[in-house]
Amino acid sequence: MSTNSDSAFSLEPGDHLCLFYEEDPAEQMPALVPYIQEGLSNNEQFIYIADDQTVDELAGRLQRSGINVRTDSERGALRLWTRREWRQPGELSSETKCLQVSQFIEEALNAGFKGARFAIEMTWTLGPEISADKLEHWEATLNTIFTPNVPGRIICQYNRSRLSPETMLAALHTHPLVIFGDQVHTNFFYEAPLILGGNRNGVPSAARVDWMSLQLKRARVEENKRQEARRLAEQALRETEGRMAQLMSLMPAAVYTCDEQGRITFFNRRAVELWGREPQMNEDDKQFCGSYRLWRPDGSLLPHDETPMAIALQTGNPARNEEVTIERPDGSRITVRVNIDPLYAADGRRRGAINVFQDVTERTRAEEASLRLAAIVESSEDAIVSKDLNGIITTWNQGAERLFGYTAEEVIGQSVTILMPPERYAEEPRILERTRRGESIHYETVRRRKSGSLVDISLTVSPIKDRHGRIIGASKIARNITAQKQLQRALQESEAQFRQLADALPQIVWTARPDGFIDYYNERWYEFTGFPRAEFEEQRWEVILHPDDVERSLATYSGCIQSGNPYQIEYRFKDRRTGGYRWFLGRAIPVRDERGRIVRWFGTCTDIDETKRAEQELHQLNAELEKRVADRTADLARANAALLRDMEERRKLEDQLRQAQKMESIGTLAGGIAHDFNNILNIIAGYASLLSPHAVENEEIADSLKVIHEAVKRGAGVVEQLLTLARKTGAKLELTDANGIVRGLCDLLKQTFPKTIEVTLDVRAVLPPVMADSNQITQALLNLCVNARDAMPGGGKLTLRTGVVDAKSLPGYAEVKAEQFVFIDVTDSGMGIEESIRSRIFEPFFTTKGPGKGTGLGLAVVYGIVKNHKGIIEIYSSLGRGTTFRIFLPVLSANQRARSRAQVIDLPTDRGRGGSARRGGVLVVEDENPMRQLLEHYLASHGYRVFTAADGELALDLYRKHKEELNTVILDMGLPKISGLEVLSKIRSEEPRVTIVVASGYLDPDLREAVARQGVTRLVNKPYNPDEILAAVEEESSTGTSDFVP
Repeated sequence: MSTNSDSAFSLEPGDHLCLFYEEDPAEQMPALVPYIQEGLSNNEQFIYIADDQTVDELAGRLQRSGINVRTDSERGALRLWTRREWRQPGELSSETKCLQVSQFIEEALNAGFKGARFAIEMTWTLGPEISADKLEHWEATLNTIFTPNVPGRIICQYNRSRLSPETMLAALHTHPLVIFGDQVHTNFFYEAPLILGGNRNGVPSAARVDWMSLQLKRARVEENKRQEARRLAEQALRETEGRMAQLMSLMPAAVYTCDEQGRITFFNRRAVELWGREPQMNEDDKQFCGSYRLWRPDGSLLPHDETPMAIALQTGNPARNEEVTIERPDGSRITVRVNIDPLYAADGRRRGAINVFQDVTERTRAEEASLRLAAIVESSEDAIVSKDLNGIITTWNQGAERLFGYTAEEVIGQSVTILMPPERYAEEPRILERTRRGESIHYETVRRRKSGSLVDISLTVSPIKDRHGRIIGASKIARNITAQKQLQRALQESEAQFRQLADALPQIVWTARPDGFIDYYNERWYEFTGFPRAEFEEQRWEVILHPDDVERSLATYSGCIQSGNPYQIEYRFKDRRTGGYRWFLGRAIPVRDERGRIVRWFGTCTDIDETKRAEQELHQLNAELEKRVADRTADLARANAALLRDMEERRKLEDQLRQAQKMESIGTLAGGIAHDFNNILNIIAGYASLLSPHAVENEEIADSLKVIHEAVKRGAGVVEQLLTLARKTGAKLELTDANGIVRGLCDLLKQTFPKTIEVTLDVRAVLPPVMADSNQITQALLNLCVNARDAMPGGGKLTLRTGVVDAKSLPGYAEVKAEQFVFIDVTDSGMGIEESIRSRIFEPFFTTKGPGKGTGLGLAVVYGIVKNHKGIIEIYSSLGRGTTFRIFLPVLSANQRARSRAQVIDLPTDRGRGGSARRGGVLVVEDENPMRQLLEHYLASHGYRVFTAADGELALDLYRKHKEELNTVILDMGLPKISGLEVLSKIRSEEPRVTIVVASGYLDPDLREAVARQGVTRLVNKPYNPDEILAAVEEESSTGTSDFVP
């Protein structure tokens, strides 16, 4: 050290220092980190004895300071030891330990390092077996090792908070240099080292001084010699490197050098241009190459440690003309050709390598293009020939040899007319003239082979230009189209035969393109439709379909075109000759090429009108057909088979009809049950109402009446649900909250569905109301949920979801009238629905379930309910991923909701109970005796004169006798002898202005319309309260309204 205070970076070989810190081991790091980094960068081995901290703690601190602990440890440059690895338990021998330190330095030199550095945390001396004297002797002995120019340095670190004052004093006596913080100071309290073999007290001071002086003088002389030799060598090296750098900077090729570790030590400007960046020299992380990224010729990434430079440094072998691709930082790429030679020092040791590389991108591309073009020409199946402007052949590929039979040796130098039949000689002068004008020519012609045979070819002639743009010849590409010509002729003949055969068939025959556009009909079509050919070309085929068949037929046809599946459908065509419609069975199959692609559709339309109209005529036709089969060919046998298939279709339709009739019978039964059950409920409700005045005085009676009224309401609800399931009632539209319906259904499903099915609810917080019949919507959703349950036999997840969408998101529906729609989703995680049957699932009687497991009406009912609500239903499904049915219900506008609320009429509540004044006569027509007596008593108690009849005949007799006294007729529809509707009609015919109140247990929609047409003023549904009848009588008597309120 030349000064009294300096940084740890200025240490000299042989320095021995102590470092004092107060308490925390981290206090050592500001001085130790530069000390360690300098040693590692100088290729010195570093040994650290960690004792006041763990090895992991030390490694973490070094890593955070920028030292790559793992890499340096793996290459042996950094060794982190514990106390146990440094010193085994037992008595300390300073001489033995110092000998070990000398061995560490020697081992580092033998391993290729320039020296060794040590850092020792001295808390290892805290054991009782090491005294301050022994520690002082150990440190003094180290001073005999660490003398000037020894390739080693050592720092001993002392924690003042843990070590005794005697230990600290011993450290001060024995260290020439001391470190406080990150500064190095000369230690004025340092005492010279012991002479080996003696002790400080027994050796004269003069001897110690002589020994130390001798050591210093010898070290200084040797060091001076080494420094001078180093100075001269470095000067010569700088001059040589300067000349070489100047020379290489002028070279057009890129040049750079690396040391033995692969660090770049020189590069010229051309290398920077090719790399696209300027690397930092002598950096470990910029090894072997200055490129941003490298790629092998096969397109794979080339790591820097596998580059030609890296291989040359590892093996010492040169590299010649190796090609790699350089990727610049901007992403551009160039191909370079690399030549590498090792560099050697004067003593023969390898000290690096030099790389000279050149940009060969354009040359490589040109070579590749030339090779590709040659390969294309030679591998082409077409004949590729070139000629000069005199028609002399100059090149000839293998395709030409295969096509014409001549070898290149036979034909090059010959006139191109050698390939022409005599009658084609006149073509060549015209071709040459157009070539000279720079024109390209393409046409079909005939040429002659070497064998003399003729071949049809497709010929393309293009001018050839030199690099100055002058036309010097022509290239000709000839393709053999003989097979194509033969195929065209065969196709024309086949099409002619097909048309003849199609026109001879009794069915309508048609063909269509892959996209479904029909491009051919046989003569049967024009005979049936009466279309002139020119007229039909301007129209589409659906114009002759029956209006009821258009949507279904087009959907089936479109689905067939999209899926590529054959189809079969029945529809009605209009016969323009008669103006009527006839039934046809349409069939179509796709025609596919060898790769399975559809190239055409072939279809027939078979007249099955007679089959559809009468079974007897079908049998007669079949008998006649069977009679003719014996005399006809196998083609007629196939036609008979087709007819038998038609009969099977008819049988299936008859099965479906029987199923529909069965459902109609169920509906009729449901109507009768509803009528009778409502009559019973009506009697219970009526007589319970008579007890209402007593309920005020008796709480027990009041509670009982409440239970009776609730039971009546529940019974009426059951009846209504029965009618809804049987589709025997019209929709009762009212403002409805869809969320309420869905929540109620969710509760029902959780109670009734198997526990293996998880029922979840996802509803929008607030929904706008819709006009809906809640019973029918519930039925529709229940049908969908049951189907969902059946689709998950092993369990799954069923989700009910609601929300709102704008009408503009439903562009495919012409019937959309509302601005917004509320949607209800029913989603299952079941097996899904095949696309091929998705368009049919709403057809009546269509089902995928096994026999006896479904009627096929569930989804048809859902579809009908949704349409009755002016709604839309969509399906989203894929196999194995579940199904979602989405119902869209229109949301009323604000004005529509206002009008809807305004139509609700509140009945009067003040009915004059107990009045005694006479108010006119009332005819009560009711076949249920208890109810008839109840109404008679109740109306009479309110001042009316009451006449009663138990059947239709008696009702008409009483009306005719007392019609002058009668103001109102209360009429049941289900009457013995004469029906209620007939009674209503006869009374209306005799007295159109009479007030009639219809009170019935059940009216189907048709009967409701018939009653409305008779001008009935009020309909009261059973079960009812006598107050409702009284209110109806009083209201109709006072207002005289004629509106029918169902």
